[in-house]
Amino acid sequence: MKPMSAAQTRNSLLTALHAADSPLDSRDVVALSGSHAVRLTESNSSAVLSKPTLIAERVGKVATQVAFPGSYWSKVSATPVKAAFVLPTRFTAFTTQGGQPVNFNIVLAVLDALHYDAGTGRFMGRLAMALVNSANRDDNSALTHEVPVLLAAEAADITPVPLLFTVLNAPQEVHLSVLSPTDPYAVHAMTALNHGPDSIVMPIRRPDIEVRPVSSLIRGLGLEETTVVIRIAETQGRKGQEVALQTTRGSIAPSPVALDESGTGVAKLRSAGIGSAQITATDSPFHDGHGKVEFAWPVAFALATLLGGIVGALLRKDARRHPLGSILIGILAATVVCVAHAVGVNTQAWGTPSGGAGEGLFFFVAAVAGFSGREVMSKFVIRG
Repeated sequence: MKPMSAAQTRNSLLTALHAADSPLDSRDVVALSGSHAVRLTESNSSAVLSKPTLIAERVGKVATQVAFPGSYWSKVSATPVKAAFVLPTRFTAFTTQGGQPVNFNIVLAVLDALHYDAGTGRFMGRLAMALVNSANRDDNSALTHEVPVLLAAEAADITPVPLLFTVLNAPQEVHLSVLSPTDPYAVHAMTALNHGPDSIVMPIRRPDIEVRPVSSLIRGLGLEETTVVIRIAETQGRKGQEVALQTTRGSIAPSPVALDESGTGVAKLRSAGIGSAQITATDSPFHDGHGKVEFAWPVAFALATLLGGIVGALLRKDARRHPLGSILIGILAATVVCVAHAVGVNTQAWGTPSGGAGEGLFFFVAAVAGFSGREVMSKFVIRG
């Protein structure tokens, strides 16, 4: 094909530019003039466009999601594309075949959302980028101008950078690696003709933190504790990952809890007061985990303690001479000892493990305390 003259080149580009209804001076149109980007106006357009050049025009404010055939990205992805976005800058350039200039856009496709990789401890993702003829997606013409595109994202390692395009419809794959992405996570694309970057939001698949209390209902008022299992399945093999724990009621320890090789850690929740305890587990790269434990009135504990104290007091030798006094002392001693036992104070006076639960056990401890009366208090004083 015979090369176009300077006048033909200028006229072709001017025709393409003036196809829009708005005057050139009211639009955001930039062209390469030598190695510089120049904003086109009615007064300078003829001179700037006298040679084949690359033109960019801002035609929107945000990227637009579009549908592409599943086979379009098959060169870079064996799996279906999650989403594709047309960036709001339209480019105009000549192809090496000559003829009329073509309009094309930069299209970014999400091949794989950011997801946690246990091997590296980072979030990995994949994108694809292509220059697409807005009138004919199958156009694979070679361009007279190379189009370099720079990708950037907060705290990300991106390869390759920059991307260099000389052909339409030739997708290139991009890899992202981020330690701890924040929501929403934007990926920016920019060329020499952009005043500012065009952006898309990269989806993030965050692993969930599992919070699993062994018991969902325990005695309130500090009289019981339960084990809370913390697990992040995706962190298997990364021993030492720490998760911070908080509770709206009671106390939980340790915090932070370190996970083992299986991605599991264990903490203890001690009750306080009566009501619901909302447990929250946080580790910035992951979705927060939540659990709930109810702190109930210790009715069974109180009855077992009361009955045990009375029975123990009635078994004393002096119970017949001072029945009411013995019972009162027995109940008071049983209450002190059973509460101490429940919160973990161990006197080893009766051979039962401190903190053990169950109404039968509390009845036994209360009966021993009721029988011992004042003498049982010496166990705490001596060991204190």
